Amino acid sequence: MAPVAVPEPYKQAVAVVPVERHASATLYIDYPRGGSAVDPLFGNNNAELRKVDKLLAPLLGNPHVQIKEIRITGYASPDGPYYNNETLAKARSTGFKSYLTRSYGLQDYPLRLAWVAEDWEGLRPLLRGKPYEKAALFIIDNYGVFEGRERFLMELDGGRPYKEMLHELFPRLRRLEIHILYNEQIKNDETEVPA
Repeated sequence: MAPVAVPEPYKQAVAVVPVERHASATLYIDYPRGGSAVDPLFGNNNAELRKVDKLLAPLLGNPHVQIKEIRITGYASPDGPYYNNETLAKARSTGFKSYLTRSYGLQDYPLRLAWVAEDWEGLRPLLRGKPYEKAALFIIDNYGVFEGRERFLMELDGGRPYKEMLHELFPRLRRLEIHILYNEQIKNDETEVPA
């Protein structure tokens, strides 16, 4: 009697599938007053720039990763003239792009820049629980940036809330955010059961 061929119970195929992923970090880079160039030795920059290393290292050397876009957004706080804040936020975004390009060889990657001259939206959550929260939010919601918003905040309760914002809250608004969108090739085990 001839041996009977037994079909394999299943056949396993491995497919490589691109999966879209993202990674991001928020950096609080220190600058000399009015400066926009990133100096790794200035202030706490060495620690902040390690966040960039942690973010980029697993992506740049990985043959299974294709970076689609790197977005850099620079934020300035609301204190001071709007035009100065806009110029500073743009300059710091551009300066950080130069740092990334120079330090990581990213000149061939799609880097996109954005900036926020006065981060009023970022201020909202920082106001939570403050004794002047409602009054400050009323001013923010009812007076435009060019309609005296900052002046009304300065006049609120004799200027005490604004001084606190200036020293405690506004520094937390001055930041850079880096967001990386990439595809990662993932092995997808597919199981086929014979018919």
